[in-house]
Amino acid sequence: MLDFAVLISNQDDMRNFLKNVCDFDMREKIERPDTKWVLVRVINIIFFVRLLPDIPIGGGVKLPAFIVSNKGLRALVKSFQGREYVHNLCLFRGLALFDGEPLQCCERTTKEKFYQCCHERELSPNKFPGFSLREMMDVEDIFVNNVMVYSLERDDQSPEATVVQLSRKKYKRTMHVNLHESHFSYIFDFS
Repeated sequence: MLDFAVLISNQDDMRNFLKNVCDFDMREKIERPDTKWVLVRVINIIFFVRLLPDIPIGGGVKLPAFIVSNKGLRALVKSFQGREYVHNLCLFRGLALFDGEPLQCCERTTKEKFYQCCHERELSPNKFPGFSLREMMDVEDIFVNNVMVYSLERDDQSPEATVVQLSRKKYKRTMHVNLHESHFSYIFDFS
């Protein structure tokens, strides 16, 4: 039916996929001039779905307004001076804020945490793609913090948080982050 694989990484991709499937002209693909058979109705279609594990999180994305303007989280897309971040350090920036660094001067602590993590995991800082959710336990062990991951979605008028991944660790401190596509935002207030 489809000539190529389709990557669905967020709800907009899913909506576009479903719209394209609904608008798809099946007769064009199936009917052949060398037969008398005619397509009347399609009663069943099978789609093969494959989860792509370990997609790195930390890339720059355009966050929706309801996330950027949320008073309970720090979006972590722009510096205090208003410059957009161009690297994959949103998780480390969240860790710096969680440790009490003010937003206007958290870059030094962010980079210290980043280099500490790269050293512990034997990664090259120059080729750091971001972290996958599967690697979050390593981050928790390095920084001795639980990390709870949520996804804030807009349902009608009010945003609603859905649990993406709970920590399996039992550390004394717990950091909460919001995951939107491939970007973490730091949640500091649930109310």
